[in-house]
Amino acid sequence: MDGDTLLVEDNYCFNGHDLKTLIVRRFFNCIAKNLVRELTTKANQQSGNQSKKRKISKLQSAATQ
Repeated sequence: MDGDTLLVEDNYCFNGHDLKTLIVRRFFNCIAKNLVRELTTKANQQSGNQSKKRKISKLQSAATQ
């Protein structure tokens, strides 16, 4: 390709796809997936810690009885 050939003109490619919308959708999906992954990881860590504490206290109370 030479320097004068344009692949994109006026936010649309030659196949008629709206590139600005495509970029916005991809970016939003990426951010949403990362947010969900982070929230899920934090929720699992917190619930995991709480369930471990309950199990330990249950075992300790069973051992003292």
